[in-house]
Amino acid sequence: MPTPYAGSVTEDLVRLKAFPRYRVIERELFTCRAGEMGLIEALGAPTSEVDPPLGAGNPRMFWDVELSCGLVMGLHFDRITEVLTGHLDLPEVGHSLRHLNLVPQQLWLLEKAEPEVFAASCAPVDHHFRLWESTTDDEPLLLAAHLSHRDAECLLASLQRDPRGPKRWIELDPVRVEVGEVDCHVGLMNELTELDG
Repeated sequence: MPTPYAGSVTEDLVRLKAFPRYRVIERELFTCRAGEMGLIEALGAPTSEVDPPLGAGNPRMFWDVELSCGLVMGLHFDRITEVLTGHLDLPEVGHSLRHLNLVPQQLWLLEKAEPEVFAASCAPVDHHFRLWESTTDDEPLLLAAHLSHRDAECLLASLQRDPRGPKRWIELDPVRVEVGEVDCHVGLMNELTELDG
């Protein structure tokens, strides 16, 4: 499962006044089942809410935020079905789920469900960065793999909050493929496969 970031997300986010329409990819990149309380704990109070009259649709909560790492998220949560829909500035679903500290249930990815639409909607992001940590036995410990560079920097910054901790560094995977051939969610899918297995 995606390694959550240390500390609270709410410490590092800026609430946007409206849905960041021109800063996120037009199509939703993921949907999943999530708990309302978990989202509120991760993000604080929603940016806005809609509570339509009976029979006119489900009540919804919206979070439009930008995190200190630069990740922009437009999130819509249906309070009846408990489905979270995510719009992001880059195809970094694993990165966003780590910030939300979510264990996604019934995860739907645009890239897997509609690869042609995904390819037309956004440019691929290289997810071949790894995060390492030094150990006392001189054999470095792999903390995370299949990360985008921004996600790796974000995770490193989160872990480096304690200056007395071990040395950590980011490295590009030496067996990476060209960006045009990258499966943007390979890391997330590998993590979910390991969780199921």
